[in-house]
Amino acid sequence: PAGGQGMNTGMQDAVNLAWKLGLVTHGSASAKIFDSYTLERSPVAENVLKATGRATVMGTTTNEAVQFLRNHVASLILGLAPVQKAAATALSELSVGYPDSPLTVEGEGYQGKLSAGQRAPIHTGPPIGARPRPLFVLCANLTPDALSLVAKYPSLLEAVVRPPLEPNALHLIRPDGYIAIATTVTDFDTVTKYLDAMK
Repeated sequence: PAGGQGMNTGMQDAVNLAWKLGLVTHGSASAKIFDSYTLERSPVAENVLKATGRATVMGTTTNEAVQFLRNHVASLILGLAPVQKAAATALSELSVGYPDSPLTVEGEGYQGKLSAGQRAPIHTGPPIGARPRPLFVLCANLTPDALSLVAKYPSLLEAVVRPPLEPNALHLIRPDGYIAIATTVTDFDTVTKYLDAMK
């Protein structure tokens, strides 16, 4: 097979399962969270298999017309910087997201650029997921409501409220660095319902 993406896929599989196992083991979440694993990771594996299959066919083709296209036209296209960047993002699997996951919620009225289910941008402070146990991270304005929420869920939320990822927005980041909730700046009810549903 071509592409060599199995390692990245396997590591993401392990991280996806590990934080969920950690929450259940520590009694912070119920075992129903495991239902999300297959829903999130199976489509990724299917896409990797399709992509590597196509790359293998292109690399081993004996059709002269296809070989010409591969050797001349494809090399020109792959020489373009935007195409190289897109290919690197796809091969490294940094573009993987979980927009259809049961663990993904987009709040009503949210109009920001960072959608729920996508990978969160690199943020200030310790890397997300680097704590001894898995914890969600709240990125919001430092308000009494935000502090109250963090105090209410010490087994699920990092004790520090991190700065917002976008103006007028509130984001809850999963322990694996993906956005669980993207909503409006004052929508703490959505986060509360989400965390209550973990039990």
